[in-house]
Amino acid sequence: MKMHIRVYSIKALLLLLFTLNLSCRSVVTTVAPEIPVTPDNPKAEVQFARFTYDFGVKGVAPIEMTNSELTGGTLTVESDPTDSNNQCLQLNKTSTIPADQLTTYKDFTPVVQGTVSVEAKVRVTDVSHWKQFTLLANSTTEIAGVILGDGGKMTAIENTGNNYTVISQVKVNQWYTVKLALNLSAKTYEVYVDGTKETTKPLAWKNQATAPGQFSRMVFRNCGSTTADTYYVDQVTVTASDIPGLVYNSGTDKSNSTSGRLTGRTCPTLYYISLPIGWTPTKKWPIFMYNIRDGWDGAPPNDGPQIFAQKRGNMPFIIVSVKTKSIVGTTNGYPQNVLDYCSATSDQLFDEIAVIELFRQIKADYNGEDKFYWDGFSASGHAFWPLVMWRPEYIAAACCSACNYLGTGGPDPADLGRGMTSKGVSNAPERINLPVKQYTGANDAVAEIGVTTGKGMWQQFMNAKATCEAHGYTNVSLDILPGVGHQIHFDAELAYFYAHYLSTHP
Repeated sequence: MKMHIRVYSIKALLLLLFTLNLSCRSVVTTVAPEIPVTPDNPKAEVQFARFTYDFGVKGVAPIEMTNSELTGGTLTVESDPTDSNNQCLQLNKTSTIPADQLTTYKDFTPVVQGTVSVEAKVRVTDVSHWKQFTLLANSTTEIAGVILGDGGKMTAIENTGNNYTVISQVKVNQWYTVKLALNLSAKTYEVYVDGTKETTKPLAWKNQATAPGQFSRMVFRNCGSTTADTYYVDQVTVTASDIPGLVYNSGTDKSNSTSGRLTGRTCPTLYYISLPIGWTPTKKWPIFMYNIRDGWDGAPPNDGPQIFAQKRGNMPFIIVSVKTKSIVGTTNGYPQNVLDYCSATSDQLFDEIAVIELFRQIKADYNGEDKFYWDGFSASGHAFWPLVMWRPEYIAAACCSACNYLGTGGPDPADLGRGMTSKGVSNAPERINLPVKQYTGANDAVAEIGVTTGKGMWQQFMNAKATCEAHGYTNVSLDILPGVGHQIHFDAELAYFYAHYLSTHP
């Protein structure tokens, strides 16, 4: 296949953008569907967090959860026993010592008003002993939950915890979808199984008198028993009528563009966000995700998101700056559990989870579109290229400035670049026509344009392109910009993304 390299000036790119603005009709406003308001649901709930475990590494504990009480067994991501193409959380108790148990939990910013629903698919291999799905108001105070395997039944905790309401029978090796719907002001909850409400009236919270009217933790536990058994959990979704911590702003400088560094609710992703001028929840918005070392608070050129926000003008992009882990030589401020996960897997495998889960969160919070625009510069290629090759179905278009790709080259699937050898390239049909662009300055000394030996970024791009094309990608290209060096090509990238946005939003 021939290699096409185009040389553009920034002026020409901006002229192209101006022309597209004149030739395209205005964007059609799309109103987000509403959830019916009922007495049981006084305000529509929207997605607060979601856990699928599909991106996790088999045999490794999920980074999205905190694991504790790991005695007499293992707590890992594994294949769904009924579908080898799906992954789930496995609490595998191998011990027959009653005191041994496995526990995993997730803490959230407390939701203090409205309603909250937590839904999970659960499956057990033994119904004689307890497996718990429990919600807490804080780190110690249980308020609601179900027990699977309470003598062959599914029961719900109520009031002091000494009362156990029978919800249904429970069978071994069968998936059940269980939803716990909390009313925070009344301190009551309802239980649904496979879409059917099984409670005849709202159940009083355990610790109702002392528990604060809030939700902040969910727990899954394979409890101590004399039986070795396995508890599976999958497809966990948390919805809420009032989501804390949302950012509503559209500033263009460091002090006003974000509320500061934030942490994703599902995966411990570090990020910054800036909303476009005129943002409203009643229409869909494109999401621009930028992968960089320092986020919003770095010195040039690592303050890229700030400059993108300044240059965005009236373009409709929600700009999200993700502090990816895989940039060389930095922990990026991540806690020890993330560093441990990366040591057990790779930085890129953490970044895959972090970026996709953050995208899902931003999409839900700010009515984002179904795919995101993916960007990076230089060393952030270590996260840029894996996402392009692993998750093309999530990306609307990808564009970067002189990014690294440190495989020794070409289409060899065993050498897909730094950190990528544990996964093959995606076969998703979206990869075929996915637009992928790299801009390189003609005066970029580290690019070594035309040098086919060594590790210059020009040759690294050639290797990435060859790998993509060997796996069916047809729209990967390089443009060389005259008169510029190793830098973020802001105007060119914005023009590229906006042209794609306008062409897909007639």
